[in-house]
Amino acid sequence: DFTTEMQNTSSSKEISRTNIFGLSGEINERWGLSGSYERGMVQSYTGDISKRSAGSIGLSYIERWRIRASSKIELRLDEGQQREWQYLSYTALQWQVDRDTTLFGKINLSESKNTTLDRTEAKYKEIVFGSAYRPVNFDALNLLAKYTYLEDETSIGQTDMSNIQEQRAHVLAGEAVYDLNADWQLVEKLALKIGNEKVTGFDFTKTQTWLWINRVNYNLYRNWQIGAEYRMLVQEQAKDMKKGALIEVARNLGNILQIGVGYNFTDFSDDLTNLDYTSQGPFIRLSAKITD
Repeated sequence: DFTTEMQNTSSSKEISRTNIFGLSGEINERWGLSGSYERGMVQSYTGDISKRSAGSIGLSYIERWRIRASSKIELRLDEGQQREWQYLSYTALQWQVDRDTTLFGKINLSESKNTTLDRTEAKYKEIVFGSAYRPVNFDALNLLAKYTYLEDETSIGQTDMSNIQEQRAHVLAGEAVYDLNADWQLVEKLALKIGNEKVTGFDFTKTQTWLWINRVNYNLYRNWQIGAEYRMLVQEQAKDMKKGALIEVARNLGNILQIGVGYNFTDFSDDLTNLDYTSQGPFIRLSAKITD
């Protein structure tokens, strides 16, 4: 399939207008291929105008219900008063070992560099390995374990609430879901983050952070569900503890999608790889699952 698109986007740093040309299709019953090329203009809020060229190529593989794999790489070049390039790559693999056990992994890499100033603007690396156990003969129980290695070096001009300039971390997480009966469900999640963080103006500091979440879900009526959480976040080096609640109302949209709306009374999320302490307030969640 061949597609063309005109796209206008804006962010806190720039406004862009881009022409996108895409091509995708199946090589055979297992392999798929996609590619795109972009050409446009970018204007930053400082007034600088650059020409942007970008291209991407992706490859996917599916072997019935056992193996799903995909990989994509994108290159982008901006040419103006300064010359900058960026690459992003994504690789994911899911392997159904048997009817009860699934193994999965993914690798995300990106780097941005200013070749005019010979300076690396940002780097990102995320490596994930995990396993899901869903016994067919005892489907009331679901277990999930995941390991994440993270390297994140932010741009000099980029700031967030935590003011972390660079971090390297190992994150271990485990989750158990148990259906008490047709109406009630218990969820327990425990995660540990061990890392080194560099706050602007200081050297690297070792950190150790725990997250513990207790959740109860109740099926209200047909496709409607209500959930409540009590969560705790402990930062050992700072001797700091945050705790609070979260509530959510969700609705199943068929057998694949679920949408939920709720309110987070804490300022942290359930993802230790993204702790920016700005999560307090209302939220909308959309989740999907793959069924065979």
